Amino acid sequence: MKRILFICQYNSGRSIMAEAITNKIAPKRFRAYSAGVEDRGPIPEGVLNLLKEKGHFTDRLRAKTFDYFTGLMAVKFDYVITTCDKSTADACPVWPGQPTSAHWNIPKPAFRPGDDVGNRILLEELYQRIYVTVNLFTSLPEDVRERMAVEGRISELHQEVRVAG
Repeated sequence: MKRILFICQYNSGRSIMAEAITNKIAPKRFRAYSAGVEDRGPIPEGVLNLLKEKGHFTDRLRAKTFDYFTGLMAVKFDYVITTCDKSTADACPVWPGQPTSAHWNIPKPAFRPGDDVGNRILLEELYQRIYVTVNLFTSLPEDVRERMAVEGRISELHQEVRVAG
């Protein structure tokens, strides 16, 4: 089983969604985790509610920084994928065992205070983009994924995703 760590700025949306989606659609081939560069507090209710509505288990999801995954007892990852802007990718430490790293530049939605309907639409669009990207990644045959890792092309997967809307 391959282990993936998804990292975002605060581990409150994009990386949490990627973790939940991976663990639901490919539980026999992948085990996903998520973390943030900075601590921002709990996962927003809107994110948790959306994941529950989509049939994801959310009981074990919690926001944490990547420090949680360092030290002697740390999980060894096969992939470390950042899910937000380049500055977050640059802030990630070097991981033991040098796992394959990639960057999926998933923009943060421009949420507007008080616009519950609009914000829900943005959250749904974000979920769909992440779902399609994760599904594509986890569906690739292992030899193709490994070749892409060697060629440094895993980061391109998200750029290839087009979600019909």
